[in-house]
Amino acid sequence: MIATLLLALSPALAATQAPDYRQTLDLAVHWLRWEGRNPDGSYGKGVEDTALALLAFARSPRRYTVQDGPWIREAAQWLLSKNAGDVRVREALAAVGVEVDPTAVPARVEEISPEAAGREADALARRFSPEGHVSESVRETALAAIRLSTLLDRLPRTTPAGGPPPETETASSVPAASLDEALQRAGHFLRSQEIEPGRWGFAGRPDAGITALAAAALAALPGDPGKAHRASLDRALEWLASIQDQSGAITEGGLAAYVTSVAILAFHSSGDPRYRPTIEKARRFLTAVQCDEGEGYTTDDNFYGGIGYGNDERPDLSNLNLAIDALRAADLPKDDPAVARMLRFLDRCQNRSESNPTVVSAEGHRVLAGNDGGGIYYPGNSPAGYVDLPDGTRVARSYGSMTYSLLKGYVFAGLPTEDPRVQAALGWIRKNWTLEENPGFDRTKDPRAGHQGYYYYLYTLARTLHSLGEPTVEDAAGKPHDWRAELAARLLALQRADGSWVNEVDRWWEGHPVIPTSYATLALTLGRS
Repeated sequence: MIATLLLALSPALAATQAPDYRQTLDLAVHWLRWEGRNPDGSYGKGVEDTALALLAFARSPRRYTVQDGPWIREAAQWLLSKNAGDVRVREALAAVGVEVDPTAVPARVEEISPEAAGREADALARRFSPEGHVSESVRETALAAIRLSTLLDRLPRTTPAGGPPPETETASSVPAASLDEALQRAGHFLRSQEIEPGRWGFAGRPDAGITALAAAALAALPGDPGKAHRASLDRALEWLASIQDQSGAITEGGLAAYVTSVAILAFHSSGDPRYRPTIEKARRFLTAVQCDEGEGYTTDDNFYGGIGYGNDERPDLSNLNLAIDALRAADLPKDDPAVARMLRFLDRCQNRSESNPTVVSAEGHRVLAGNDGGGIYYPGNSPAGYVDLPDGTRVARSYGSMTYSLLKGYVFAGLPTEDPRVQAALGWIRKNWTLEENPGFDRTKDPRAGHQGYYYYLYTLARTLHSLGEPTVEDAAGKPHDWRAELAARLLALQRADGSWVNEVDRWWEGHPVIPTSYATLALTLGRS
């Protein structure tokens, strides 16, 4: 998800929030993987450094295992060939999912107060460079990452603040004039939030990701909104084009695939022919960053064919969703090899065991594909929670935004409507049709859970149903829903007086009004056509 567009990892956004230790650890993993790895699969200076690197990967919040790709698998194989009898080596191998003698893995339980853990974590995080290393040393970086991950587990858990969007009665239709007026008010609000001319961000700092999203929304607005609007959009596009690097990535240094994808949408929606070369170069970057043989992945790897934030440590369906929108806008042919690779990852994100035999080991459980036809975040993982089965295995819960992303991916790949994978995804959507929440989340512990990523969900729903070309969706009872009319009525009911939208369940930064306002604007423009 951001998930969902998942701007939550953006450094500019994190600047005024609680320290983003997870981003620090993501950067550490990325540095270890790309700068600390040797051609033979080992890390640093040998056995101990390799074991420490594996422990850092395994204990990070993303809990990497040998299933995550060659950069872990090959290191584990190298360790096994060198010194599997060493206690530290056995601990590292066990941590990444290699079966070893469990008696050789020491249990480590530490008593530390949340306050003390927070102080130590803050001091430790300051040791990492902006690139993610500590003293350019594999050993020091891994040790610091292991300790920071341990402290992170001791910090107090936080939950999204606020309450859910209010429920509304759905009107049968919305006058075109009312819809256009709502879109114009959204455009005025977005322009009022510029930090600099043509740039949006957070806490007074421009951010390429937020700018690309706001620009995409402005570019999609219908009609001629006037000189001020065009000036803001032109400046935004000029800035985004100016930060494109030689690889084609549009980025200031982070979230390269995400920012590039959204920027392509902005350039495309603007209709300005000057940016066609920029789009083509960006398209080449997105296909190059895909997890494939170029990074050492094979078709048997769970993440083969996926796209992440701009690296391939842990691709996900949310980032692939945005990349699909961008590649469609950039006219990627459906017979391009990148599409076939993409299809393999999509299949591994669907709860349909007949076409998805993937088994993932996560936190002591075997996670299998279910059979409801819905989509999950990445193989074996769902922010919506899990279903525990009687035999001790688990199924990652399907949820709305990822199921629509999955279906859109299948449509993009050219699967016909009668394909059983498409039918399964459509079946989940019919069974769970709603515009009141992002369906599928486990609400037993938090009744607000379904409002996480709500506006991203509505945007993805609109983009997917628009691509299908169907005017209605039938629910589980067989009742047809004019999704455009109902979506417009829902969003107009939630729009604030200043033209914005805000999600009080502030997960994935939907409490920052530029982000949900951009999603809502894009959804309304898709629903209008």
